[in-house]
Amino acid sequence: MIRATCTRRGTCNESHPEEGSVDITVDIRETGIPEGVIGLVQRLPQPETLKGSGITITLRFWDIFVFTTGLVLLATWRKALPDGVEVVIDDSACQETTRRLLTNSGFREIIETGAEGPSTVYRFPGRIPIQPIVRGYSTEQAISDISRILDEFAGQVVDSSPFRVMLSELCENTFAHSEFETTGYMCARLNPANNICEIAVADSGIGIPNSYLEGTNEDAKQRIANGASPIDLAIDALNSSKHTPVPGTVTSHYGYGLFIVRRLVEENRGRLTIISDDECVSIERY
Repeated sequence: MIRATCTRRGTCNESHPEEGSVDITVDIRETGIPEGVIGLVQRLPQPETLKGSGITITLRFWDIFVFTTGLVLLATWRKALPDGVEVVIDDSACQETTRRLLTNSGFREIIETGAEGPSTVYRFPGRIPIQPIVRGYSTEQAISDISRILDEFAGQVVDSSPFRVMLSELCENTFAHSEFETTGYMCARLNPANNICEIAVADSGIGIPNSYLEGTNEDAKQRIANGASPIDLAIDALNSSKHTPVPGTVTSHYGYGLFIVRRLVEENRGRLTIISDDECVSIERY
């Protein structure tokens, strides 16, 4: 079974003053997919609303089980914040095991120092720590690492190449359409006892609706204007937002990326959750 999530931006429109000291606390009570991630998207202050200096945001974790896959959203959000915004973690209510997870996954360093990735990576069986999504070697290495845990812990899988294709398509979709300017993140964990592999990919780009509105697929634009869901279009075949090249470029796309991901998740009796702006679509085939 495969669970995957792709997250793009949130919807908080609260504006914060430009002058003076501002303290904001965000309660982190759930980090699972999809409910916890949806709640985080709704509660996190958006980077464009945070203006000026002297802003401190506290992420307050409660005594809960923390899913590493939910932390990629927080890491991506952190990298999109403007300079001068400080973020701290309050894990005083957590058990020691949770505190170690926040540190060993690389999450604490990314959040509190603004580092692109953790300087020290702790690897555990069946779990890939939070990895940055940047063009080039680091992303390919992360895909290889995640594919390797499937090879190591899912011995009943004869051919893991479709799994690698799915990971590549998730990352390529980010590169081709999100137009993100700050680092995105991905991670994965595998639970052999339940035969579940959970993957999370997050970026801070323009979002699926804006990708269509700024793209070249006029038919898709009209369908969205008539009430169609941008995410539903994205996970169906032949609905690329860049059906023809954007002016000044020579590259077009066919719209098979998320469709391939969807089909692979369905064939493996899993769940695919996609969140973009204020829309969430979840497909389950258990």
